[in-house]
Amino acid sequence: MGIVQKDALRTSIINYIGLGLGYINKVVLLIMFLNPEEVGLINLLIGVGILFGQAANLGTVFATWKFFPFFQNKEKKNFGFLGLMMGVVILGVILFTSFYLLLQNEIGFYYNENNKLFADYALWVIPIGIGYVFYLLFDSYLRVMFINIVSVFAYELLLRLLITCIILCYGFDLISFNTFVILNSLVYLIPALFLLWYTLKIGEFHVRLSAINISKRFRKIIVKFSLFSYLNTFGSIAVLTIDAIMISSMLGLEATGIYTTMIYLASALQVPYRSMLRVGAALVVKYWKEKNMVEMNKSYKQFSSVSLYIILFFFSIIWINRIEIFSILPLTYQAGISVFGLIMIGRIVDIYFGINSLILSSSKKYRVDLIFTGVLFIGVFALNILFIPKYGIDGAAISTSIVLILYSILRVGYVFWKFNLHPFEKSQLFIAGLFAIGLIAISYIPSKENFDILWIIMKSSILISLTVLPIFIFKIEPNTNEYIVKVLKRIKLLK
Repeated sequence: MGIVQKDALRTSIINYIGLGLGYINKVVLLIMFLNPEEVGLINLLIGVGILFGQAANLGTVFATWKFFPFFQNKEKKNFGFLGLMMGVVILGVILFTSFYLLLQNEIGFYYNENNKLFADYALWVIPIGIGYVFYLLFDSYLRVMFINIVSVFAYELLLRLLITCIILCYGFDLISFNTFVILNSLVYLIPALFLLWYTLKIGEFHVRLSAINISKRFRKIIVKFSLFSYLNTFGSIAVLTIDAIMISSMLGLEATGIYTTMIYLASALQVPYRSMLRVGAALVVKYWKEKNMVEMNKSYKQFSSVSLYIILFFFSIIWINRIEIFSILPLTYQAGISVFGLIMIGRIVDIYFGINSLILSSSKKYRVDLIFTGVLFIGVFALNILFIPKYGIDGAAISTSIVLILYSILRVGYVFWKFNLHPFEKSQLFIAGLFAIGLIAISYIPSKENFDILWIIMKSSILISLTVLPIFIFKIEPNTNEYIVKVLKRIKLLK
C-alpha cells in the first residue's frame, strides 16, 4: 500500500492542479462565455468522443494491464507487445470511424429534430475519440511500468491548460465559435502525441512487426480476454455518457449543459481515488500473477478504508457549503444542486467498494463482470426512460445512483463468494458515523445566500473538528491515519 499512497499522492497533486484548471474552464470560463446550450454541445461532443475512444480501443487497455507483465523484457523489446496493441487500436479506429460516418445521416436526422447544434458539429467527435483512444493505449502501457505522473500531466495539466487558452481566445473574440469548437476537439490529440514522444524518449516504443514475438496460443488468450474486457469497459463508459445523450434527446442541450456541469463537479471529488486506482491496478495484476491473496485482501481493505475517508471528507466539505459555493453560478445552474447530491450517493458507495472492479476484471472470472456491466447499462437506460420525463435532470441522477449502488453490492458480493475477499473493517463504521454526525450537526448552522469565504471556513473548520481530528488523534482507522500523516508531511505540516 505504501507505493500506492506515495505515487497516488504525487498524481493527486498534479490532478488537483488540473482540477483547478478544469474548474476554471468548465465552471467559470465556459459559463461566462457560452450559453447553457453551447456548454451542453461542448460537453456532449467530449462525452461521445470518449465513448468513441473506448469503443475503438477493442480491449487493449485491460489486455495491457493483464498480460504486459508476462512480456516485459527490455532486451527483447517486450516481445513487441506495444506493436500488437497499437495494431489493434488502429484497426478499431478505422472500424469505428467508418461506422460513425455511415451513421451521419441518421444522426443528422435525429438531432435536426431535437438539437440541430449537435448535428452541425457531430463530425468533431472523431478527433476527440482518436486522441482519447491513443492516450488510453500509451497510458495503460506506461502505467503497468509504474509510470503514472507523465500520463496525468499530459491529460490533467497540459490538455486543460490548452483548453483554457482556446476558451480565452473565443472569449476575447479572437476566434469564432465555429473555430472554437474545432480547436477544442483537435486539442484532444495533444496528450496522445505527448505520451508517444515520452515513450520514444525512454526507449520503450517497439512497434515494428518484426518485433512482435507472441505465440499464437498466447494471442488467442489475449484476444479472448480482451473481447470480454472490451465489452465490459465499453458498457461501463457508456453508462457515464448515456445520461448526457438521453437528456439531450429528451430535454435539450441546455439541460445537458447543466447536468454535465454537475457531473463534472461530482467527478472532481474522485481525484484522489482515481490516483490511487491508477497505481492499484498494477498492484492487483502483480498479486494475481504471484497468487498472493493475503496481500490482495490486505490492500483491498486498506484501499477501501482510505477511499471511504477521502470521498466522505470532500463530499461533506462541498455539501455543507453548497449554498455558498453554488451562489457564484448563474441561477440556471443552481438548479443542479440536487443533481450533485443525488449522484454523489451512488458514487460514494461505488468508491467505498474500491478495487473490486480491478480484482474481478483481472481474475479468471473476468467474464462475469460483463454480466454486472450489462445490469448497470440496462438499469440506467430503463430508469432514465422512466425518470427523466417525470423528474428531469434529477431523474437521471436518481437512476444512476440507484443502479450504481445495486451494481456495487452485486459485484462485491460475487468477489467475496468466489475469492473470499472483502473490503469491510469495523473501523470504517466509525468513519462513516463521524461524518454523519458532522453533517447533521452543521445542518443546524444557517447558510448564507451569497459566497462568504469566512462563513465557509468556519463551517469547514467545525466539520474537521468533528471528523478529521478524532480520526487522527484517536487513531480510529490506522490506514487512514497513516495516509493523513503522509499528506501532512508532504505539505510540511509535520516533520
